[in-house]
Amino acid sequence: MATGDITPALAWTSSIAGFDAATGLTPGNILSVNATVVVAIAEITGPILYLWTMSIDNAGVLGAQIDKELVAATGIKGYIQHVAGDVYTVLYQNNAGNVNMATYSIAADGTIVFIFAANIEVAGTIRSDRLYTVSHGLFTCSIEVGGEPRVYVISVSDDGGTITTVDFLHDGFAHTNVGMYFCHIAGDVWCVARSKAAAGESLRFVTYTINGAGVAMIDDAVIDAVSVVSGET
Repeated sequence: MATGDITPALAWTSSIAGFDAATGLTPGNILSVNATVVVAIAEITGPILYLWTMSIDNAGVLGAQIDKELVAATGIKGYIQHVAGDVYTVLYQNNAGNVNMATYSIAADGTIVFIFAANIEVAGTIRSDRLYTVSHGLFTCSIEVGGEPRVYVISVSDDGGTITTVDFLHDGFAHTNVGMYFCHIAGDVWCVARSKAAAGESLRFVTYTINGAGVAMIDDAVIDAVSVVSGET
């Protein structure tokens, strides 16, 4: 099985063999490391954000929890993506409003080792429903800062030792964002469905070019004057 995003949300419970029995488990997403190991990031009651690895076989039979790594003692939201080789990156937020990215190595046997962490914003809120891969070592997401929902482009080196904010852009609409959901169209073009916070305000589609040079807005269109985005594009 190739490394890939299986699902953006999976309802782990204590009934899964060997998994953490804590209540209130809220997953961010889950990836396959290889044909016998999966990794999930999830918030448990606290809130505390952890990475877990677990064994699985080709028939889908789950084995034991392999490893568990603390991401943030007050983590309330987190998403993981593959970078290169055994290196993975995590975008996460704590309850003080700090948005950070960290890197970890996850070995073929499921062992997790922390590599590096960098602050992306000191007072922000993650608004995208996950961390999206743009290209090799390049990622995009949405973070709201000071009432501005921004699209970020962030690079991560193959060894996980460098995390760099390449660019960010606020689309110019002055309002607090509720949801921001991305889909890739073709080449460097992405489309984002986004909404305002207040009832009666508009739902918009906004298109961008997103690449290693940064992010630029292409176009926008009001779709519905009363909607709030609640799902993925």
